[in-house]
Order: sequence, then C-alpha cells, then structure tokens
Amino acid sequence: MGKSVSHGPMCLSGVSASEWAERMENEPHDCRPRTSVTEPNIDRADALIRENRRITIKELGAMLSISVGSVEDIVKYHLQYRKVNARWVPHTLTDVSKMVYVQPASRLLQQFEDEGDAFLKSIVTTDETRVHYFIPESQQSSREWRHTSSPKPKRARRSHSAGKVMATFFRDW
Repeated sequence: MGKSVSHGPMCLSGVSASEWAERMENEPHDCRPRTSVTEPNIDRADALIRENRRITIKELGAMLSISVGSVEDIVKYHLQYRKVNARWVPHTLTDVSKMVYVQPASRLLQQFEDEGDAFLKSIVTTDETRVHYFIPESQQSSREWRHTSSPKPKRARRSHSAGKVMATFFRDW
C-alpha cells in the first residue's frame, strides 16, 4: 500500500481555499445556477420593501424563503436600497405657529429699543422641562429602506399627553 501525502508544498492554503470557495459560490456557472437571486425574488423584495420600509433582512428572507445573504445581495446590489435613520427635528411648524413665536419676540425687542438697559433689569427668566412617562421610538426601530438617491426621512418629535410632569425654574437678574 502506498502512502498518501495530504499536506505539503503542493497543497492549497486555508485562506486560498476559502477565497476560491467564495468565488465559486458567488460566480454563476454551468454546474449550479443561482436560484435565490432571480427576477421574481427581486421584484417581490422590492414590493415588500415599498409596502413596509421598516422590514428587516431576516423578515424578507423568511417571506421569500431564501437565505439572509441572498436577501442582502438583492436589497443592496440589485435594488440599491440602504437603511437610513430619520433626522430628528424639534417639531414641524406651520406658518401660524411660527407667528405665535415671532409676535411676542418682536414686542420684547421693541420694548428693549424703547427702554434700553432698564428693560433688561426687569426681566425674570424661566426654564421649563417636561418629564414624560413613555418609551420613545428607538433609532434602530425607526430605520427605513431608501434608495441611495432618496433624501433622509424627517420625523417630528411628538408631545405625549399622558403621564408627564412639568418643572419650572425662575431666575431674577
């Protein structure tokens, strides 16, 4: 019986073997056609994402009955979607609500111009803070799929009516 040599200078290294296997897996060839990344799956994934922008890769994989890696390939490279966070804005103001803030500020400015430093000494400043009893939506849960050319979504901070405490601080100059 002859002796077989399994290791030696003619052997492929572990790194080279895994690179070769990955190349073979990702490249289409005659032996095994790609069955997951197909036009019907791409179209279904696009429809599901448009229906629910917050859907996860795992959920898409379960709905399409394909692997998470194939779903990532479809979403990122074929559909060119990316997950983005909504930008926080203090609140969305209408023209009417903007005027509610501008009018008192204009009156105070006019009074300062009329009275000068004496007006400043008569000011009592206040600061308020509200403590709400709710769990805000996390950034992770608010992420949405968008095309790379789409603008980031905007989300207004909502005031919650139930379970809040107001603390007010006064300061006299």
